[in-house]
Amino acid sequence: MKIAILTDSLPPRIDGVAKTYVNLFEFLERGNHLFKVFSPFMPENGASWADCVHCVPSIPFYLYPDYKISLPEKEKIQGILNDFDPDIVHISSPTLLGKAGLDYARSKGIPAVAAFHTNFASYFKYYGFAVFQKMAWTFLRQFYNQFDCTLAPSLNLLKKMERLGFENLTLWQRGIDTVLFHPQKYNPAIQKLLSPEGRPVLLYVGRLVKEKDLEDLVQLQYLLDRNKIESQLVIVGDGPMRDELKEKLPKALFMGYLQGEELAQIYASSEIFIFPSTTETFGN
Repeated sequence: MKIAILTDSLPPRIDGVAKTYVNLFEFLERGNHLFKVFSPFMPENGASWADCVHCVPSIPFYLYPDYKISLPEKEKIQGILNDFDPDIVHISSPTLLGKAGLDYARSKGIPAVAAFHTNFASYFKYYGFAVFQKMAWTFLRQFYNQFDCTLAPSLNLLKKMERLGFENLTLWQRGIDTVLFHPQKYNPAIQKLLSPEGRPVLLYVGRLVKEKDLEDLVQLQYLLDRNKIESQLVIVGDGPMRDELKEKLPKALFMGYLQGEELAQIYASSEIFIFPSTTETFGN
């Protein structure tokens, strides 16, 4: 099968969407499927699938400059896709890039599939635009209902989308790499690094953004301190809230972005994983 994939997030960007597509590409390679990828991000040459990626023009997203807003050149994308001659088009988000993929599929009469990765509508309230949340759900529903199939990452989200009028939904489940992430990765040296005084390690892993409900993490730390409960908060990840969180959580250890074996050892060497976000579609 030949698959055209248009995604607004890829490495070196680190987030759940990028991780999902890395796993998907590796799966497609094992099955000897051909795929062509369009994205505003260009992976490092070390990726086995890097040559499959065409980088589209983009501009930084003003609320989060690490993200990019694709400005796809439709005629150029159409030319590349005509040469590739895909059997199906898969898009990752309701953006201009996603719309370009949908338009191409419709013009060629081939199936178009969309993945619902990000609950954009729920983000508005975190940035002072809660009044637009209902309008955002209307836009998302109208956009995704144009596709032959929309992939939801969890049964809970699928049922919510059904209630909101989304159609042609299918469950696209995720999984955990239980070889990489395993309790046997416990490392006493890592635990000592995280908490030199031997306090229980409370671990958060994720982007440092408002929609992850990180203010709850701050309140949790205040509550523990007020009740004189010893703990060491460790934060893995980065984002626009980093400076604010460092000011509010002066005792926390900020590790930045980590991946692979190093991240697996930190998971296994911590006591409690804390993830306060209520906006996840599926927390990787």
